[in-house]
Amino acid sequence: MEVHQLRPHGLERLNRGLAVLDQRLGVELHLQGRTRHRLDDGEALQRRVDEIGIVRSQRLEAEAGAVILDAPRQFVHEGDRLGARRGGGNRTALAAAAPDQRAAAEIAAHLRQMRQEIQALGALGRRLITTDALNRQGTTNSSVAAGRPNTTYNTDFLYRAGQGVSNYNALTALTNYRTRRGFLQLAYTWAHTIDNQSEPLAGDFFNLFFVSANAGGGGSLNRAAFSEQFNSSGDRANADFDQRHNLVVLSDWEIPSLFASSRAAAVFRNWRFAQIAAFRTGFPYSVIANAGVIPGSGVIANGRPDLLDADAATVDQAAPELGGRILLNPAAFVRAPNNRVGTSGRNSFRGPGLFNVDIAVSRSFRPGWMGEAARMTFRADVFNVLNHANLNNPDSLLSSPTFGLARFGRRGADTGFPALQPFNETARQFQLILRLEF
Repeated sequence: MEVHQLRPHGLERLNRGLAVLDQRLGVELHLQGRTRHRLDDGEALQRRVDEIGIVRSQRLEAEAGAVILDAPRQFVHEGDRLGARRGGGNRTALAAAAPDQRAAAEIAAHLRQMRQEIQALGALGRRLITTDALNRQGTTNSSVAAGRPNTTYNTDFLYRAGQGVSNYNALTALTNYRTRRGFLQLAYTWAHTIDNQSEPLAGDFFNLFFVSANAGGGGSLNRAAFSEQFNSSGDRANADFDQRHNLVVLSDWEIPSLFASSRAAAVFRNWRFAQIAAFRTGFPYSVIANAGVIPGSGVIANGRPDLLDADAATVDQAAPELGGRILLNPAAFVRAPNNRVGTSGRNSFRGPGLFNVDIAVSRSFRPGWMGEAARMTFRADVFNVLNHANLNNPDSLLSSPTFGLARFGRRGADTGFPALQPFNETARQFQLILRLEF
């Protein structure tokens, strides 16, 4: 039986490297004595295993009382008895029974190719631009100027000032795994955003409200104004763009060559596969109802109803004849009294989540008739490969005949800005690209 003695040089580094394998393989290894190598990568581990030698487990167990560990990579850790028998002192030997001597080296190399990051983020916004409607009328009859502070003008004044506040807190986790054939990345974000007004230009000609996705039959916001005149803190709640969970998975891999020994090998060589998948929770929205008048303050803007039963407010019922699903129960709401804002808070409901998967297959090669400097790339992209239809936010206008209906085919709100187009979800789409570089 051949056993190599380990000498104490860089022993602490070697043990730390083996500790990584302890956790992954479920084995326990302790080295004492001497070694001339550092376990800095999988190759060093391979050299260490090769130098240790291969022994028969039964013979080693019989002679030295060693413990044989059942793992993907069988390691044997001997006690002081064998060290004393092989040369005296307290030197300890390590023997390995390895059906596949490359397994441990590959595992160690893979562990070093993984990288994890966890971060906590936060931001505070103060004196942000907001819009309020002043000179509100004191009656719901818009044809008269009754109750307006300035009766000369039978209209509201848009008052923009720095009354906005916002809080943002997030926890992000990122994991990367890279090999010579490709990489895999997972990015997760938990976030919570609170403000008192998300879009100060909503309802105006120049409108940048592009993050919401409403059903088109009633929205969660009619115009930029606080519900109660001069009360900027009354609408503090989840921001319109508050997305609590967000997971993105992307990867890019080199596909192993097929039929390497056949004439078709050239066709199946140098192919790559890439994908990106996103899983996200929905955006919040408010239930809207006809508004009353607060004495001394004027008409309520973006009025909300009273919530009678929070447990019964949300449902999930199929409505195939309407092209969606029913997510709100109208029996759980009632119009608030004329003299106050309803008990249903701003953005107190959350829309359905969404996910999407895109894939791509590509191959690059050098056409011989173009010389060595040329390269041709063929790429096939498939968007929404699962042909999955996400739901919009439901119709949230309490008086609407389609109240609570969330339709399939997610569509973003029009921005009002000519350079931007709303996000429109489509069915599965294919795209073919042929590019020549020279």
